Amino acid sequence: MSARLKLLTLVTAVVAVFTVVLFLVNPSPQPAKPLAQSTAAAAPTPPRPIPSAVNGKLALSVTDNGFEPDRAKVQGGVPLTLEITRKTDATCATAIVLPDYGIQKELPLNQTVAITFTPKKQGELHYGCAHGQMIAGVLVVE
Repeated sequence: MSARLKLLTLVTAVVAVFTVVLFLVNPSPQPAKPLAQSTAAAAPTPPRPIPSAVNGKLALSVTDNGFEPDRAKVQGGVPLTLEITRKTDATCATAIVLPDYGIQKELPLNQTVAITFTPKKQGELHYGCAHGQMIAGVLVVE
C-alpha cells in the first residue's frame, strides 16, 4: 500500500471516529416546544436615541466597549469641543484620530482631553483610534 493511500485511510478513520464522538457527546437537539400564542403583537424595539452635543460640547469616553457614545449628533458650522476621557487600558484607543481634520491627539488614562474644531460639511464624520481606526465612532453633522 502506498504512503499516500495509507495517509488517506488514516485521515478517513480519524474523521469517522471524530464524527462518532461528536454525536455521542452532542446528540441532536430535542424539538423546541411551541411558544404560547400571544393575542397582542410584539412591539418593535424602539431605535436607540442618538445623543447630541450640548452648547457645542460632547463628552466621549473610551471604555472596554470602545468609544461611548459611538454615534452622536453635532451641529455643522459651529465650533465643537470633544471632551474625551479614556477610562480603560484594555483597548488600543490610546489616541483619537479625526483624519478629515488632520487631528491626532493622545488620550492619557483617566484624564479628560479637549479637542475643539468646527465641523464644516454635513454627513458622517468618522473618528477612531490611531491603530487604523479599529475602534471607531461617528459624528453625524447636521
